[in-house]
Amino acid sequence: MQRNQVKGLITSPKSHQRRRVDMSSQLASTLLAWRRHQRERYLEKGLAVPEWVFAAAAGQVLQDRNVRTVITLLLEEAGLRHIRLLDLRHTFASVQNWTERLRPRARSERGQRSGGPRERS
Repeated sequence: MQRNQVKGLITSPKSHQRRRVDMSSQLASTLLAWRRHQRERYLEKGLAVPEWVFAAAAGQVLQDRNVRTVITLLLEEAGLRHIRLLDLRHTFASVQNWTERLRPRARSERGQRSGGPRERS
């Protein structure tokens, strides 16, 4: 990750450095397929291909409130309780951490070095 959006402003990550985002090979393939589809769609309309993986219809950055509105509607339609995206992120991180404790080689298999702050005794 090189950039992010915070309250409508494009900024660097909190560390002010590029960050690696772990993902499964299935997710990577899905995102590449999405980018190909996105590129075709924008070029058919004569629009410049957005640099964002997830962009608004005209290619601009998605607005936070619009994303939250759509997620709320989808949750209601599915009959699920309201949950914030941040909560989902923390849930994912907790599950990932728990899984790594069960599989000690998980970090090395993803190419991460050991000895991070959460691994200290």
